[in-house]
Amino acid sequence: MKKILTIVLLTLATISQAQNLPMIGKENSTRHKGFFLSMALGASKLNMDVDYERLHDFNFSGSGAIFDIKIGGTIARNLMLHGTLLSENLTGYKAKSSANQTEVDLSSDNTITTSMTGVGITYYTDQNWYMSSSIGYTNLTFEYEDRDDYSPSSGLGFQLKAGKEWWVGPRWGLGFGVYYNYLGIHSDLANNVSEDITANNFGVVFNATLNGKRSHKIR
Repeated sequence: MKKILTIVLLTLATISQAQNLPMIGKENSTRHKGFFLSMALGASKLNMDVDYERLHDFNFSGSGAIFDIKIGGTIARNLMLHGTLLSENLTGYKAKSSANQTEVDLSSDNTITTSMTGVGITYYTDQNWYMSSSIGYTNLTFEYEDRDDYSPSSGLGFQLKAGKEWWVGPRWGLGFGVYYNYLGIHSDLANNVSEDITANNFGVVFNATLNGKRSHKIR
């Protein structure tokens, strides 16, 4: 968790410094305006705790892939309002029980999939650094090799993302980002047992964004 917060804080500090850099040549030669579509694909690191009342707890960890898409429009200068859909897939992971602290590597036929549907905002600086935040409902599915899949109740989650893009045309920007995703799910099971699931996921993504309009303002 400390590593995640450090990454986010360092990225935000870098963006803050970037806003103070002088513009050279064309000023706002391309600016954010109108329809907004952002797509990201990258690598994910998951750490998830499953706590049961009066039973053993479990920890799941591993690496996987993430995809997210944001669709909306510009509501103010460089500020976007959008719907957010994201999905993370972890194939083959490690599981550890609080009973014996033994870590077990599960096969690639066992997968964990998390998803979120929500809303968010994304802000771009004039140098095209961006910061994004989304919140919404989350879902989680355990897919097992030798038994039925399991999906707990839905919960709440959020995503924080920051990065940098470069214009590659009048409307397209390409770049990278780092992100942090959180989800929390509470379920009431049989025999008055409750299940609390918390996941902290982070990673890096390649970003492609369609949103821009050519401006002819010259410094």
